[in-house]
Amino acid sequence: TNNTAHGNVTSSGGRVGGLIGAANLSSYNNSEPGYLYRCYATGNVTGNNTVGGLIGYATTQTSPAVRECYATGHVTATEDQAGGLIGHIMGFSRALHATIRTSVEDCYATGDVTGGRYVGGLIGDAEGSVDITRCHSMGKVSGNSEAGGSTGRFRRVIYTDIPEHINHYPQVTGYVFWNRTDNVGSSYGTKGSKTDAGKIERKNAEEMGQICTYSGKGWRISDSTTVTTGYLPSVSAYPVLSCQEGGPNGGFGT
Repeated sequence: TNNTAHGNVTSSGGRVGGLIGAANLSSYNNSEPGYLYRCYATGNVTGNNTVGGLIGYATTQTSPAVRECYATGHVTATEDQAGGLIGHIMGFSRALHATIRTSVEDCYATGDVTGGRYVGGLIGDAEGSVDITRCHSMGKVSGNSEAGGSTGRFRRVIYTDIPEHINHYPQVTGYVFWNRTDNVGSSYGTKGSKTDAGKIERKNAEEMGQICTYSGKGWRISDSTTVTTGYLPSVSAYPVLSCQEGGPNGGFGT
């Protein structure tokens, strides 16, 4: 909670993030699960593969796993799995045999994202039981294949030796928006069966800064300075978190 990072990060390896390279947010032996809450990173991030503006790689069964977080730096992967916020998130740990779905809620990324395959303005690769809700991305996305304005790849996980958990697939459970000024024509690069990506909408920069874009979409957004959670419109033509640093409700982080 309330962790921040401001410097650029460069690595010749994989699992590279602006704040965290790799995180296991699952709960073992009924212990307290971990999750990221009100964290952000502002530096540019460069790595070989699995690179994210905030987190390179995360495996989790916590819901939510990442909430009210953002990243503003540019992300570059020389190979695969690059995301403006998260390079690769996996929502099912085979060893735990749990049915809990994980989620990324009220998060955004504004930096440009460049990589090979599985490149997304928000998430490069979403795998397994991951729900994405009330998020947005603003950066330009460039990839060789399977690149999307929001998510590069939605990937289903099948374990045939675990009958009660055969099919785990990501879902967009709340409306997600992405800026149409990038150079990819779709909100996602590729998706597996049963993945619902119909709630991702493409908007231009002007529309991203208007409350009417989000009205009726389940977003907690207001122009009131009294809200302490959710989003506020921004003069930067995209919503900002009401709690974030420099916002009207103080700020978080140090």
